[in-house]
Amino acid sequence: MFQNFQGLRTAALFLGALVIISACENGARQKSIPGPNDKIYSVEFTSVFEEEIPDILTLKGRFQASAETEIKSSLSGQIQDFNVQEGQNVLGGELLFRIQNERLNYVLERQKAELREAEAELELLNKYELPYEENFQDSPNNENENQEDYPEDNVIDEQSGSSPQEFRNRVRQIIRKRQNNRLQRNEAEAEEIQESRQNLQQAKIERIQSEINLTEKQIENTNVTAPYNGFISKLSVAAGQKVEEGEVLLKIIKLDPIDLELEVPQDSASLVRSQTPVKVNVPLIPKKIYEGYISFISARLNTDQQTLPLKVSVNNFDQKIKAEMEGEAQIVLSNSKHLAKLVPQTAIVYHEKNPHVYLISGQVAIRQSVKLGSVYQDWIEIKEGVRIDDKVISKGVEQLREKEEFVKAKEAS
Repeated sequence: MFQNFQGLRTAALFLGALVIISACENGARQKSIPGPNDKIYSVEFTSVFEEEIPDILTLKGRFQASAETEIKSSLSGQIQDFNVQEGQNVLGGELLFRIQNERLNYVLERQKAELREAEAELELLNKYELPYEENFQDSPNNENENQEDYPEDNVIDEQSGSSPQEFRNRVRQIIRKRQNNRLQRNEAEAEEIQESRQNLQQAKIERIQSEINLTEKQIENTNVTAPYNGFISKLSVAAGQKVEEGEVLLKIIKLDPIDLELEVPQDSASLVRSQTPVKVNVPLIPKKIYEGYISFISARLNTDQQTLPLKVSVNNFDQKIKAEMEGEAQIVLSNSKHLAKLVPQTAIVYHEKNPHVYLISGQVAIRQSVKLGSVYQDWIEIKEGVRIDDKVISKGVEQLREKEEFVKAKEAS
């Protein structure tokens, strides 16, 4: 009997001690004035207010690359200076490797020599006129030329009493005139031939220059570079490997911007507008809100799900968002509004992956779980957890760790 009594007495003393310790802890947690050893944090607060904001549709979807490019070899050669691996993030213009083709350098030198030769020939044609030689002599053959070409000059009245010498002089004048006309006609033909030769030579120069440009472009293409900021999704070659013209070398996908593919319910489809700004969050990348816009709206409903497919183009500068990740978009609906309780986005903190705010009561900041709604400009809607005019910490909240903290607060300007 005595032993049972002693056991009960010990248990009672133990329970009493627990009650006292618990009461002390509660008293310490609930005190409103900081002690000499308590840390006090300087913060700013903003009051919860209500405002009419546009209705926002929240949709979940998956990210997909905004572009995918298959890079093929533009020439035959051997892979050199290999500096890439599958799965690597690359920047636009970054050198991945080279394709060595020595024959192109010899071809280029030959084409440049042909160009110098053609330019020298054109210079000679421009500098010296095309020689033209033709001797005209007074001869019976010349005198016996058919004079019907000049009927008005060839008519000689032998009954006019002219002497034989005058007659011969008259004939010579007619022949000289005809020779001068023929010489002028031949000179014009020579000038036309000269111009044709110059044009032909100029065309030859332009053809050789085009060939040089093509060869230089091929030499330039020996450097295989990334066409844009992206991600190497497939690599089909290795260092030292020989490749043929047209062979697939690698595939690269574009992750900046990246597309978020969504399905809008049929009853909201008419309220969605192209180019509308969109806020996007990614569950695997907490504490960050991405900016985007509606880049594509399908012209046809998905009849199976009664939804309208669309795409949101999202800025992904750091390329942390990868294809097939999940994303959540908040889309502003046209001509549709509601009243909302708003706080600054900076007031939201995450504890065990759940959103919270710190409410101020006197000198104490108390962590409060909340349910979030729409994002509106720099504000965010709180659907549950706060009341109008509650004071929430909007600046300095990242310092706070415990459920309750002592603070020195001033209203945000």
